[in-house]
Amino acid sequence: MGLQIVQGRQKMPRRTLVYGTPGVGKSTFAAGATKPLFIPVEDGIDDLNVDRVGKIQSYDELIQVLRDVATDEHDYQTLVLDSLSALETLLHAKVCQKYDVDSIESAGGGYGKGYVEALNDFISILKALEYIRTQKQMNIVLIAHDTVELDPSPSTNSFQKYYPRLHKRARQKITEWCDEVLFAYFQVFTATEDQGFSKKVTKAKGSQRMLLCDGARGWAEAKNRLGMPEQVEMSWQEYQKFIDGVESNG
Repeated sequence: MGLQIVQGRQKMPRRTLVYGTPGVGKSTFAAGATKPLFIPVEDGIDDLNVDRVGKIQSYDELIQVLRDVATDEHDYQTLVLDSLSALETLLHAKVCQKYDVDSIESAGGGYGKGYVEALNDFISILKALEYIRTQKQMNIVLIAHDTVELDPSPSTNSFQKYYPRLHKRARQKITEWCDEVLFAYFQVFTATEDQGFSKKVTKAKGSQRMLLCDGARGWAEAKNRLGMPEQVEMSWQEYQKFIDGVESNG
């Protein structure tokens, strides 16, 4: 039949992970996407004017919701899972219940077997999300909390770095799957005041919500496939400019 050649960039919905400090506005960022539907796994979106399903209490409930999103007729264009960190807690509880243990460290006899089972559940969820993305043409937005860990850099001394708050195995799989991994944080603006007698004091003068889009400097995990700069203002509208810029060149 011969080669089937497809040229140029292809327009596909985005797979986005946004994580960051509490109260920075991760859910509000996702609410700015086109026609979003939220799947809440924790509290925190009651004040947002968005459509949502009931709060997820188990893995089986989530899988059923994803099936419904994939098969029902609707006009939603973005699916928001809020949050992965809370979802991981549910998955760990599922594994602990299966083995009748109090800690996932002990599940399946230990040696990380419990984490492997939880990872397999995450992989099943990612497969369902990928199906929804391709078949329903929906953006997928994953929200997570942040954590600080020592980064064992092979080229420099170890240093503290922000990561999505997930077990390392799940985190690696999810960040690989996503097109963009964006770290949300407050950029604080300061000014130095002269208080006399050669004494100067630096004070915070305000802050702005920002997205770190490139982790080249190493202080937080971040990446993008849109040619975005190191950081941009935290709003979906700003993010959309780069999405449209790539798609318009397709």
